[in-house]
Amino acid sequence: MRYKRLTVGFVAFGLAASLSPADAISQRPLQLSDPFYWNESARRTFFDRYAVTGEISSRPSGTLKQQGLPWSNGLNFRMRFDSELTRWLDLGAIVDAVGTSATRTVSLKWLVFKYYRYIEEVNADYAIRLAVDPSSDGRVGFPQVDLAFLYTEPLSPILMSDFSVGLRRVNVGSLTLAPVVKNTQSVTFSAQDRAQLSGMRAIGTEIHGMMSYHLLLDPAGSSFFLNLLIEAGTYDLIETVIISGRGGNIDSSVEFSNGGAERVSARGGAFWTRLGVEYSRPWFLVSPFVAAPLTQWVPDNAADSWQRARFHVGLQLTVR
Repeated sequence: MRYKRLTVGFVAFGLAASLSPADAISQRPLQLSDPFYWNESARRTFFDRYAVTGEISSRPSGTLKQQGLPWSNGLNFRMRFDSELTRWLDLGAIVDAVGTSATRTVSLKWLVFKYYRYIEEVNADYAIRLAVDPSSDGRVGFPQVDLAFLYTEPLSPILMSDFSVGLRRVNVGSLTLAPVVKNTQSVTFSAQDRAQLSGMRAIGTEIHGMMSYHLLLDPAGSSFFLNLLIEAGTYDLIETVIISGRGGNIDSSVEFSNGGAERVSARGGAFWTRLGVEYSRPWFLVSPFVAAPLTQWVPDNAADSWQRARFHVGLQLTVR
């Protein structure tokens, strides 16, 4: 029966990928890398009161390249801090260090609450994970909220399975400053001499699903693993010209005006696989991995603005 569930899991993910709409997107805009769903377990993975996890991974060097965003070095660094509040409840915090061509910004990206339970009758575990983006972004409430259900079950003495499904509300954005175009033959601004600050915001809902299989190598929990991840969503992509310079003498103050907003709707998803190995010991865990998109789609009406899913590699280290 358990091996039947393993086969059904592979078939379900394959069908989900093949039935995705033709106008789907590979990833929502502004997403660099996601700390959730990849290899998540319904079992607590640390044995003391706390754990610290560091992750380094490559990522696509351009996000919204045509909009002038300066992601360039292709690396993402992340730290995760987990603490056991009670026997069944953990509190976590995720910090990202995002690099650009000029600097590296460190910021608190997520606060995570995770509630665990054990089902003794079937030797399985389930967990409910709530994550919120603490940056207010000048708005009431959280710009992102992610709610997920996780289930972990042994399929045999040497094979473990993890399953998770979740829903995320997205409201994220960025600003970009277009370069000044100036007529060097004149001391006044012409109609073409403009600089503008434009904003890009993605508002929508995502659904994520993951199945993971671990081939156990030793009693400590070291394993080879295979992840299958599908993500899909529907978004409104809103671009707004916030400030624009225009006309007048070069020595005079530049006039500013609010621009209009352009809204583009898109929906879709991507189907990923990730392979790796976990070397586990009671006080640490090391996990190198490689990930690649199996299927992805880009909508025609936003093809130049959406990040393409690409092969990437990474390494994760947990001290617990």
